[in-house]
Amino acid sequence: MRLISRRGALLALGTATLAACAREETPEDGKTMDLSGINDAVEASSPRVVSVTKSERVVDGLGHGVSMELRVDGADAMSSEDLDAIVKAIWLSAPWEPNGISLMAFADDAEEEPVDLRAAAKELTPTFSDSYGEGGISMIAMQKRYGEWKKPA
Repeated sequence: MRLISRRGALLALGTATLAACAREETPEDGKTMDLSGINDAVEASSPRVVSVTKSERVVDGLGHGVSMELRVDGADAMSSEDLDAIVKAIWLSAPWEPNGISLMAFADDAEEEPVDLRAAAKELTPTFSDSYGEGGISMIAMQKRYGEWKKPA
């Protein structure tokens, strides 16, 4: 039991550190990376998603991840089915293999009313999620749930 708690603590610490160290990356030519394909896939993935208001490719200690802010149809907590569809859409549409996916969601009809993603994320095993902010999540190990990443056609 002690080994499991240490592993869990190390994973949580590592995820929190990666989220804290994340920074936006642009391609070497200095142009902003076009993430419209990912945005479109997320908006089509769940009826709860109204729009993607922010999406970034971020760099952390382990590679490249995706950070997104979503507007959803209400302030009630996200279901695991809806969150699963959103994360899977990101995994399948990203033009690089994301090592982490960080999401925040806000009710579309409120200025900054956060929508809780934490309970839904805990149900998406075997991925590992950590919470941040007011209901936001950071997920890793998507390949365990969605299979090996393949570059979209």
